Amino acid sequence: MPKITKVSAQQKRKRYNIFVDGTYRFSVSPDTLAKFVLVKGAEFTDDELNKIQSAEQDNKLYTLALNYLSYEPRTVSEVTTYLTEKEASEDQIEQVLAHLIDLNLLNDEHYVELFINHNFAVGQDGPVKVKSKLLAKGIAPELTEVIDDADERYLDLAEKVIRSLSKKQGKLASRELAQKMRQKLMQHGFVNDQINEVINFEVDEEQEQEALKIQGIKAYKRYRKDQQRIIRYLVQHGFSYSQAQAFANGEVIPFDELDEY
Repeated sequence: MPKITKVSAQQKRKRYNIFVDGTYRFSVSPDTLAKFVLVKGAEFTDDELNKIQSAEQDNKLYTLALNYLSYEPRTVSEVTTYLTEKEASEDQIEQVLAHLIDLNLLNDEHYVELFINHNFAVGQDGPVKVKSKLLAKGIAPELTEVIDDADERYLDLAEKVIRSLSKKQGKLASRELAQKMRQKLMQHGFVNDQINEVINFEVDEEQEQEALKIQGIKAYKRYRKDQQRIIRYLVQHGFSYSQAQAFANGEVIPFDELDEY
């Protein structure tokens, strides 16, 4: 019967080399060493040694998975992909996953809850993008049904997303500003009802007139007295044709004063 003839500690890692009948057979962790009492002189059949080696591999994969989970919460799919990259077999992956799920260290429902709450705390994603990100992480579609489009917290989040744009009232035409806000909110995954409610601001005529002056000056500096190009520029930037024409005609700021800007 095969006999362990030497057990030596590895210098740089907490592992032990196992020699059987004078030949290196495999290395094990301290847990496996103690569990199977792998000491010099112990005898095992080849089948038993193969089972020990298999158990050590399972333990190694489990340790790798624990380490992977220690950095941040993961989904079942992410852990599966990680272990696959470590060349684990399907059976080994199933065993590790089952163990982690049994200990509640891996729970996709809980992951979804954490992900949603974290987004409300520090994120900027609307429900559409939250769902998309969860699906990309391998979460089952039915588990994303808890994402509530009507959750009022999304309105606070949407306002946060467009806060910097809100400061541009009086610098951009209200129409252009609303368009930029809508585009940004759509990019962040908010739905139409949320977008419409957040950008439903009243047009301040004084701010609109100030924005016309700011954008009109830019147009004048670029095109000088080419009225048609000035009008086209202002219309493209959200002003009405009559507003653009008034500026191009010198009715907002006399042309002889524009050179001072």
